[in-house]
Amino acid sequence: MKQFYNWSGWLIGIFIVLSAFGVQASEDIDIKELVEVESRPGVEQKFILLAPKNPVASAILIGGGPGNYGMYESFGKPTIKNDGNFLVRTRKDFAKEGLAVAVIDICSDLKKSKKGMTVAWRMGDKHLRDIQAVAVHLKKKFGVPVWVVGTSRGTWSTINAAINLNDYLHGFVVTSSITQRPKAKSFKHGILDMSLDQVILPALIVAHKNDKCFFSPPNNSDLIKTKLTNSPRVEVKFFSGGKHPKTKACKPLSQHGFYGIEKEVVEYISQFIMSN
Repeated sequence: MKQFYNWSGWLIGIFIVLSAFGVQASEDIDIKELVEVESRPGVEQKFILLAPKNPVASAILIGGGPGNYGMYESFGKPTIKNDGNFLVRTRKDFAKEGLAVAVIDICSDLKKSKKGMTVAWRMGDKHLRDIQAVAVHLKKKFGVPVWVVGTSRGTWSTINAAINLNDYLHGFVVTSSITQRPKAKSFKHGILDMSLDQVILPALIVAHKNDKCFFSPPNNSDLIKTKLTNSPRVEVKFFSGGKHPKTKACKPLSQHGFYGIEKEVVEYISQFIMSN
């Protein structure tokens, strides 16, 4: 005798279970939107905003590379075309830890630039105004302390903001910091050559012990700390482990981008921010 299964009922049951999990996950993040603010006359700064219902603090996440992540809306939801960068791909994890996060994209007047955010740009005044505009938006919307978090080339932006925007920021975090570039004409020691003694904000310096990227040797993390002489609190945190790299040493899916231990790193950074 042939047996007939109620496939429709079975499929409906699976759909209900999956939907339940989907609802539970989506409830962790209350706000998901693509935002554009005028940061300078005629210039728009775009960022994706994710936040839980009652964020404890907020963080501006500044990725590395050229900074052009291709943010857009798809069916009313914020989407990122190039989301491999450590801070970009972990944006939801930060929000689930209790932070309102703004992941910044390239500003409108750099859209046609093939180089994107160069080192000179990241250290410039125009970029500062873009970061400031995002900080003001976050403070006005949530009324909680604003931090800036940068990774790799984004650490140039982060230190620039920490030096010059202390009236708008509560603290900063740098991960996989650029501290070595001997072939450069200036700032051969990366952010170590910036005016770190002018920083008056709490700081967390994060590195992977096995980061093989030439420009971000992990041992230089302690040197960054020694130069932050006026910061009220400085902590250095080293991580280890993770998955076998899928990309080259300076690319995000490697120890440079904390590949395989992302949630562990995000949790630590978030706890540091919320405890300060």
